[in-house]
Amino acid sequence: MDGGVGRTVGLLGGETTLQAKVLNATDAHELLLKGLPVASVLHLVSKAACLEDG
Repeated sequence: MDGGVGRTVGLLGGETTLQAKVLNATDAHELLLKGLPVASVLHLVSKAACLEDG
């Protein structure tokens, strides 16, 4: 997995939360076209809130 893609997948809760295997930018693009699962967006928001508090 590409380093940038891997970090992004982590911020979105990982492949389990994304419900998809994301190995490269093309996989990520396809996932975005289909739409992110709500759980992934909530995970991202929770991480952003931690960054703001930190």
